[in-house]
This record gives sequence, structure tokens and C-alpha cells, in this order.
Amino acid sequence: MTQDFPALTVLIDFDLLAPIEDVQLAIQSLAQRVKAEGGAGITGYRFYIDPAGQTARGVVDYTSAQAWIDYHEKAVHWPEMAQWRAAARLEGLTFLGDMAPEIRAWMAARGMTVPTRAGYDHAAGFLRK
Repeated sequence: MTQDFPALTVLIDFDLLAPIEDVQLAIQSLAQRVKAEGGAGITGYRFYIDPAGQTARGVVDYTSAQAWIDYHEKAVHWPEMAQWRAAARLEGLTFLGDMAPEIRAWMAARGMTVPTRAGYDHAAGFLRK
């Protein structure tokens, strides 16, 4: 992987549980909190909603596996995260980059049993700024 790419990108799949307006408000509130207090280890935080399919997808970039853990340790206690969890149910995670053993251990310790895919190494591409 080149230094131009995040160390870890996570694709997050959700099923929507609330009306679209509530979903949008919940993710916008969470995104604002993450931008302000999520930490420098999050370098990208994007969410997309498919109202017709009642699904959403997040694309989150981290500087390291530890940044992923640090963010989740912090955000799990936020009211914005509780609001998001009431609006959308986590259905799957795809880790692009290093899903370190520490992430697996963190998930196991918290009973996270969501379908998870990992093992993707960066092969090619570029980012424009």
C-alpha cells in the first residue's frame, strides 16, 4: 500500500429501521460528532442511504487499526451513536486493509457477531485531492 491511502477502510452495511428523515438526522448528528471529537485517526467518514432498498452503507477511513479501536471505545457511549443504532441495524463489515488481531479481539470481547469480511490488500489505484 502507498502512503497516499488510508491504512484501513471499512465498508459498513446497515438495514434501516426508521423513517428516512430520522435516519438522515441520526447519521448527520453522528457525523458531526465524529468530525469534532472522533479523533485524528479517522480520515474519512461517509455514509450513503438507499431509501428504496431501506439500506445504508458507511465508508470510513482510519490511519491504523488502533484508530478504529480508539474511535469505537469513545463513540459507543455517545447519544448520537444510540440515535443511529435506533435508526439502523448493523448488517455487515468489510475491512479493506489491515484487520489486525486487536480489532478481532475487541469485537469478540463485546460479542459482535456481525458478518465480517477481511483480508483485502491494496493492489492499485489513486486518490486525487
